Amino acid sequence: MLPFPDVPFPREAVRNLLGVMRAIFADAKDRGAPAQQLKRIQAVGRKLAEALEMEAEYRSRPGCMGYRAAWKKAEDGALEAGELVDTLDPTSPILAGAGRRIRGR
Repeated sequence: MLPFPDVPFPREAVRNLLGVMRAIFADAKDRGAPAQQLKRIQAVGRKLAEALEMEAEYRSRPGCMGYRAAWKKAEDGALEAGELVDTLDPTSPILAGAGRRIRGR
C-alpha cells in the first residue's frame, strides 16, 4: 500500500523543486555536461512534473491509489534530486530543504 492517504499533497514544494531542476538542467547544459547527466536531470524533472499532473487529476480523491501514487512519485523525485548534487554543491541546501518539505508531510 502506498503512503500518505490523508495528508495534503505538497504541490507548492514539488512545483518549486521542479523549477530548481529546470535551472540545474539549464546550467548543466550551458556548462557542457555529458548527455548522461542531462538525461538524469531530465528524468527527475519528468518525475516531478508527472507527480503534479497526477495530483491534479486525483485532487478530489485524496485517499485513492492515484493520489497516493502522485505522493510517492513526488517523494522519489525529491530523493533523486538530492542524489544529483553533493554536499559541496551550492544547490545542495536548496534541494535538501525541498526534499524535507515534500517528505515532511
